[in-house]
Amino acid sequence: LPWPKQIAYGSVAVAFGLVVAAGIAEIALRLMLPQQEPMRWMLPNARYGHVMKPNFHQAYAFGGSGYVMDVKTNASGFRDSAIAPKQPDEKTVLFLGDSFAFGHAIDVVDRFDTVLKTLCDEEGLSSRFINTAVGGWGTLQQTRHARDHFSELEPDIVVLTFCGNDPSDDAYFQQKGQSFDAVMFPGKLFLRNHSHLYRLLNHRAFLLLHRYYIWRTRKETVGVEMDTQSANVISDAQWNATAEILARFHDDFIAYNPNGKLFIQATAPTHNEIKSRLSSIAEDLDARYVDLSAETEKLRLKVRYLSFDGHWSPAMHRVAAQGLFAPLREFLTAQ
Repeated sequence: LPWPKQIAYGSVAVAFGLVVAAGIAEIALRLMLPQQEPMRWMLPNARYGHVMKPNFHQAYAFGGSGYVMDVKTNASGFRDSAIAPKQPDEKTVLFLGDSFAFGHAIDVVDRFDTVLKTLCDEEGLSSRFINTAVGGWGTLQQTRHARDHFSELEPDIVVLTFCGNDPSDDAYFQQKGQSFDAVMFPGKLFLRNHSHLYRLLNHRAFLLLHRYYIWRTRKETVGVEMDTQSANVISDAQWNATAEILARFHDDFIAYNPNGKLFIQATAPTHNEIKSRLSSIAEDLDARYVDLSAETEKLRLKVRYLSFDGHWSPAMHRVAAQGLFAPLREFLTAQ
């Protein structure tokens, strides 16, 4: 055959072989090592990057762990009960955050706001708790949504849970105007939803990239404390942007409710740089930084985070609830 036809036939044969090999691998994975299904509760949104589907339910199994996370959203699209009307004697506690405050990889009953609500009820403190945390949201999206819904949520206290990747999430959102995992090539959404082979390769690539980012960050910032959960070192420019976002939000919150109070806690309580920066920001705003470091250090590192996921364990959520309880009780009883 002429060489152009040889190349064409050879290319077809190679492509056919790859398709057959991928098909065999897909069948083998489904039979012997089925992969974790994708999260299906997210939707792209122009205002917030992404939101969660309202009135949605998914039993999300974590592969290899035996744990199934029951995700149920309310009519507003949050992993919380229905938002009830505020009663005259109630104070509303509004929780902002990302996947940590959302309670990723744990049951809602073990989430820190649920535990905190139980502590308040036992003390007879009349309070209305609302959790609007969404996985993947940075501080900008969290505060923007809260500001947009002050009249509906009617917060008296705002508890913002800061994660080390929030500043980079904010920067990406401001640059791209989106945070949702966009479809970058035809068929990606189909593969993510239906192909176990694609999910396996995608997960392995993520782990490799995460390890690479940790290695590169440590090499480029020798002697600087890094948040390994997010594989990130927050720059001065990012801290300044975070401080500005929080200052604007605090001004608007106090304008809406002059008697309101902002509490800030960190998902990495023992990270000295994050603790120092957030404490300084809170002091400048007359807000309250809730320091969980002492109680966190009493827990072994393996106990603080889930072995199969990396988010807070139920034990760490209890630490957060207990740390928030004293200042929250102080505020509620003073009103």
